[in-house]
Amino acid sequence: MIQLDITDLMNESLTQDKSGTVSQRKRWGLRLGAITFGLLVVAGLELTCRAFGWGIPSQQDDPYVGFSEVTALFAQNGDFYEVAPARLKFFAAESFPVRKPDDQFRTFVLGGSTVQGRPYSIETTFGTWLQLGLEADNTDRSWDVVNCGGLSYASYRLVSILEECLTYQPDLIVVCTGHNEFLEDRSYDHLKPDSQAERLTMNLSAKSHLFHLFRSMVSTTETKNAASTKPELNGEVDAILDYNDSLKAYHRDDEWRAKIVEHFEFNLGRMIDLCQQAKVPIIMIRPPANLGDSPPFKSELSEFLSDEDTQNVRRLMDTARENYRDNLSKSISSLEEAVELDPRFALAWYELGQCYLTRKRHEDAKQAFRKARDEDICPLRIVSELEQAMIEISKKENIPLIDAFQILEQQSRSGILDSQWLADHVHPTVPGHQAIATELQNQMSHMGLCVFNSESDKRQQAWKHHHDSLDDYYFLKGRETLNSLRGWAAGRADGPPAAERFPKRVVTPKSPTAKEFEPSDTTNPLQSSK
Repeated sequence: MIQLDITDLMNESLTQDKSGTVSQRKRWGLRLGAITFGLLVVAGLELTCRAFGWGIPSQQDDPYVGFSEVTALFAQNGDFYEVAPARLKFFAAESFPVRKPDDQFRTFVLGGSTVQGRPYSIETTFGTWLQLGLEADNTDRSWDVVNCGGLSYASYRLVSILEECLTYQPDLIVVCTGHNEFLEDRSYDHLKPDSQAERLTMNLSAKSHLFHLFRSMVSTTETKNAASTKPELNGEVDAILDYNDSLKAYHRDDEWRAKIVEHFEFNLGRMIDLCQQAKVPIIMIRPPANLGDSPPFKSELSEFLSDEDTQNVRRLMDTARENYRDNLSKSISSLEEAVELDPRFALAWYELGQCYLTRKRHEDAKQAFRKARDEDICPLRIVSELEQAMIEISKKENIPLIDAFQILEQQSRSGILDSQWLADHVHPTVPGHQAIATELQNQMSHMGLCVFNSESDKRQQAWKHHHDSLDDYYFLKGRETLNSLRGWAAGRADGPPAAERFPKRVVTPKSPTAKEFEPSDTTNPLQSSK
């Protein structure tokens, strides 16, 4: 009979446990070390690619859309680069020297028609006022602010413009974008990330020099097929609103909208990354939008409404309008009931905002106007999701953000941005552009790029002298353009019928008046009520 010493067995067991634990720790340590080493190798290769300029991402590497062609914005003409004649339909005439003077600070301003200065032109844009202000406060060097504002240009079209501008020895890039993201017909059906992780992987790979170098060396059939599935846009903007009766091509599409927000965020990230690689500072501008005097361009009742609720909303709208002049309280209660039945009905939110404003319920009015803008079926003003994307990426990347919306809003009557500072739904007035230029120069001074003297009268004198130099025809032409813009935004362009150009978008509803409302004929329905 063999007797076992229980103490020896326990000691042996403990020794085995300790040995197993140590072995397991070693295994995990080796795994983590291998992963760390691999990441360091990848990081080193990425830095090497960036240092030598290998595998630079380009506009053609946009995973969301492709383009039939990408041509240069500027062409050399003697000693100057000038906007190429073929691009003058969308860009104003602009030029700058081929040889950059040694003492010059060169800035490129990128964006849409707000940057170009519609309904006028670049002579009264914030870029021009900025240059005059810089020259007034900083006489020790020369300044050149180059306007690259393209009519109807969205963020995805600005990337190639930025790539080009970075080859012209810029000292600063300014980007103001967000209003034009919904103007062109495009599909994102080819790309449906299922998770935030997949989106992050796609964004990182699109920025990676190593990824693009490897892809250019190993071009597989799968890669070619993936690229061929992207929607291919024309070389220049083909806006839906350039066609007649174009509002019929707009319908509520939350999935499409979500992809547009993703694409917008991706484009901002790429532009920031391109500037950082080139070691050129970038400033972003959140564009202003008219809330108080701009009714939604198209409103639709939600599809989930029953026929009974649809009729109830219509009845409540009629009741509100019948009582605007004599019983505003009843109008407010009717509209509040309408938006409770359908929280996505833009026109009801807008008219409710006007009622709140009349009652001096300013904060309630502002929230109602924001809802009206965000639920507009034809979003020609930057929506909250795009604004939030711009704010978040500027914080994440530590990029200066000029909040032109807030700057003008804080100086507006009742604290609501309206026609006091905006000529129409998005374009600032001349004083609006000057206010943006002032804040932009102030931001540049904080970055150590210039001097900003808020007490000096030189800037105001330079502005007045320039304004007085513009003839009457300049402003008359601007007013004519403004009238055309209003018709364009209402879907009344002179182009071919939208139904022929976008047959899949223009779908006649089974009951034509069941879900759609015509846009309001007046900016303030209370003033026109009888």
